[in-house]
Amino acid sequence: MTQRLKIIDRLLAAINQSERICVVGHVRPDGDCVGSQLALAFALKNEGKNVRCWNDDPLPQKLAFLDSERVMRPSAPGQEFDCVVAVDAASYERIGRTGLRIAKRKVLINIDHHQSNTRYGDMNWVSS
Repeated sequence: MTQRLKIIDRLLAAINQSERICVVGHVRPDGDCVGSQLALAFALKNEGKNVRCWNDDPLPQKLAFLDSERVMRPSAPGQEFDCVVAVDAASYERIGRTGLRIAKRKVLINIDHHQSNTRYGDMNWVSS
């Protein structure tokens, strides 16, 4: 088994053990970020997970058609999560103010494709 497959197994195990999950993206989200967030959020919801999908900045109007169910929301204070999954954010700072609102969590998973990724998660799957 390769290193890559081991990390995927670890990520899936953490997600499977979690009930309350938040999927976050970077500030000023683009199509790459929004598409990644929504795909993961819908997959998790289909598995019966309680999912939040947060960004600091609003969804760009040109991408609004992707979120017909209005899953994407601004972050909110005072919530706790079993797992937070950050997608398409090369550093924790790119999450913006949402980073302050996901502090109460058991595990942070970082999934990204940027070579500049700082590997800020408790678990990191960075494939460029």
